[in-house]
Amino acid sequence: MNSQVAVKIARKCFKGWEKMRDTKKELYYYTDMNALINGIFKYNDKICLWASRWSHLNDPQEVKVGLEELAHQGTPDWTLDNVLQSLKTNHSISFSGHNDILPMWKMYGDGGTGAMLVFNTKELIEKWGGLLQPCIYKNTDMFDSVKEALFHPESHPEFFELSEAQRILVWFQLIQMFAAVLKSDDYYYENEIRLVGLGNIHFDEKREQKFRLSAGMIIPYVEAFMPKDSLKGICLGPLVHDSNKETIEEYLLYKGFNNVVVTTSKIHYR
Repeated sequence: MNSQVAVKIARKCFKGWEKMRDTKKELYYYTDMNALINGIFKYNDKICLWASRWSHLNDPQEVKVGLEELAHQGTPDWTLDNVLQSLKTNHSISFSGHNDILPMWKMYGDGGTGAMLVFNTKELIEKWGGLLQPCIYKNTDMFDSVKEALFHPESHPEFFELSEAQRILVWFQLIQMFAAVLKSDDYYYENEIRLVGLGNIHFDEKREQKFRLSAGMIIPYVEAFMPKDSLKGICLGPLVHDSNKETIEEYLLYKGFNNVVVTTSKIHYR
């Protein structure tokens, strides 16, 4: 397949990718201290993030929102079944475009006692390319724009440069991506940028399935390694004791991270 043509079509459909690339120099990953110490820096000199299976993310409507929209657009039932079957192997990592905001600390930063990792967007894009996608929220201009581009393939002359078999494959990849990043506007406040498709053979390599325990729930996940130089800083949550800053700095040096700046949240919260 002409991969350049496929990528060009994808970027015309998911225009938020280029906006993210051009305007967001940093992406933010909120987590708890246990994950920071026992997961993210589990391996010496590596950054390991846990990509959770889509069926175990916080939003119980994950993928369902996308499948419902695909059905509304007239996608055949057999295609929807294939999309769902393929996405069963789909794992994702959630970043935010919001730096140091209270709702994200409360939801994902262990109520303010966790940490926020600061990543260089360019470094992540160089590693993951189009798998790093801004989420699309229903009832927004971006949602309308993606629908217009995605469900009118005749508006993409490049599409017809491909063979029929290639067009079917590209279309299948596009609607999978659509289902994987479409979310209810209830979650618009998160400004989520999602590393998606991990473990899904249509986008990524096969990865070892692992399991972890969180709040009494067993979460299936796969490991994904971020480039070492992509980590710019760590911000400690508004409820983290001041003494932890020096300890985290010492820990990072021990793990081989010499240029990561450790700061504390500017939010007043108790």
